This record gives sequence, structure tokens and C-alpha cells, in this order.
Amino acid sequence: MPHLRARPGKDDRPDRPRTWEIVCDLPPGPGGKRRRETETFHGTKSGAEERMRARQAEIDRAGATYVAPSRQTVEQYMVAWLRTKAPDIRPTTLQSYDGLVRVHIVPALGAVPLADLTPARIQAMVDALRGKRSARTAAFVRAVLRNALEDAVRLGELTTNPVDRTRGPRQAARRVRAFTMAEVDAMAAVARDVGWPTLADLLLVAAYTGLRRGELLG
Repeated sequence: MPHLRARPGKDDRPDRPRTWEIVCDLPPGPGGKRRRETETFHGTKSGAEERMRARQAEIDRAGATYVAPSRQTVEQYMVAWLRTKAPDIRPTTLQSYDGLVRVHIVPALGAVPLADLTPARIQAMVDALRGKRSARTAAFVRAVLRNALEDAVRLGELTTNPVDRTRGPRQAARRVRAFTMAEVDAMAAVARDVGWPTLADLLLVAAYTGLRRGELLG
């Protein structure tokens, strides 16, 4: 059964805040082995009891799929996640992810334990970003965090992805004007006139094929 353990303190009055150790029962391990989880709670005894009941209910609902909370912070997880992604994505993409993590995600959520990351906290970050930056930047930050936490779910460090229960910023449709072929030919002609025939060729290949910059240079 779940129970509380009071940490030694100067005052044993139950209405005074103090430190408690919450002990909850986990689903049995291999061979029916008994398992428990402890959590430190700072507050009154009634607050500790409420937290204990809520925690045990959460464990019981998850049953065999329950995942123990991670002790690492969001910052620690994101730094490790970027390191694991480095071999699989382009250097420019990694650089972009790293900037979004350092500039936006870590200042807002870095100190939060990964297990305590809630949709409300993430939504507050996205909304604050939307007030300071473009909707596109806020959406990109949200997408990077969602991608990272999907891996946390896959690895068993989270049971669900809290980003899935947040709203992405609404982005206004942008009208993009493409160069006409006459304009592309004119630019290529200027490049040849100034002695850059290779640039002229790149412009024409890009216009006719739609290749990206890295593909063109390759």
C-alpha cells in the first residue's frame, strides 16, 4: 500500500510545511517481484497525502505500461538528444535545431524535470514566442520539441508526448512570387557578361529543375 514517511524536522505539527517521502506501489517486476517508487514532497501532510493518492492512481491507470519518471531536466535531455541526432541529419539542420534549443527551449523549459513537462508549460512557451517572434519561428520551436519528445516516448522516458496536447500558432498564408523564365534568362546573361558562366549555369539548372542549394553545389 502507498504510504508517507516524514523526514525529521523541528516541528511535527501536521499543518506546518515539512518534507515527506511518498512511497507508491509499482506494477510487479519479472517473476512477480515487488517494486516501489519514492518521491520527495515539500508541504503539509494533507498536501502530501493528496499527491500520494494522485500518483498511485496514475500508476494504477498505466498498469504494465507505466514508465518511471525521468530524473533529468529538459535541458539535459535536449542536449543529449541533439548529440544522438547529429549523425543522421544535415549539419545545417543540426545547427538550426541547436539554435532553437539554446535560444528558446532551454530558457523557457530547461530547468523543468522531463517528467514534469506539461502541455500547459509548453503552450505558455509557444504563446510567449508568438508574442515576440513570428508564427513560423514559434511553430518551428514547437516542432523541434515535439520531435525530441517523440523519441523520449519511444525510449520509454515518457508515456505520452505533451506537445500533442498543445495548439500550434496560426500562420498566415504567404504569397510567393516566382521569377519568370525571362527574368532567369536575364540574370544568367548578366552573370555571363561579368565573367561568371558557372553561376549562369547554376541559375538555369536551379530554375529548370528546382534543386536545392546543397544539391546544386554537389
